[in-house]
Amino acid sequence: GTFLFTKGMALLERYCKMLGKILLKVLSFFGAMSLEFYCVQELVGEKIKAVFIGKAWDSATNLMMLLGVTLSALLLHCICSGIQTVLTKKD
Repeated sequence: GTFLFTKGMALLERYCKMLGKILLKVLSFFGAMSLEFYCVQELVGEKIKAVFIGKAWDSATNLMMLLGVTLSALLLHCICSGIQTVLTKKD
């Protein structure tokens, strides 16, 4: 499965450069953020759930949790990338 997926991505990037690049960036973004998602979900997810439980449909609560956790994880990812850039910058 993994080999076929990798080969398919390589072919997609070769023959449909724009679509391949977009798909690769989206998959890389979510792959790189898995740790941030886990950490943020533990912190933010429970707070979002406490606010929306009983006030909205379950699907709306799930959507709000997904959006809240994703945006918070993106922010954490950007902060960590900035710190890494500063620390690895050569004078």
